[in-house]
Amino acid sequence: MYGTVSRYRLKPGTEAQALALANELDTNPSPGYVGAYMFRLDAGNDEYISVGVWSDRDMYRKSAEDERQQQWFARFRELMAGDPEWNDGEVIWAPRR
Repeated sequence: MYGTVSRYRLKPGTEAQALALANELDTNPSPGYVGAYMFRLDAGNDEYISVGVWSDRDMYRKSAEDERQQQWFARFRELMAGDPEWNDGEVIWAPRR
């Protein structure tokens, strides 16, 4: 599996919109999408971390290059107070279900 971890700040009052967009993406995921989590940090200041996972690096990259995904992210980016910090990498452990 492969994924990305992003840290960002939302504009004040936009959390509900961000959650609605996350639900929209989860309802109609791109091929290879495994799942995602969004954390509201205890530090406050409208800071968040999101984690997204795909079946492998190729599916992650195809998703990132997909026009529908790019349009979705543009809408999500409008809710952010600045550019996110991105960290991509291979998932080397996950719980068995």
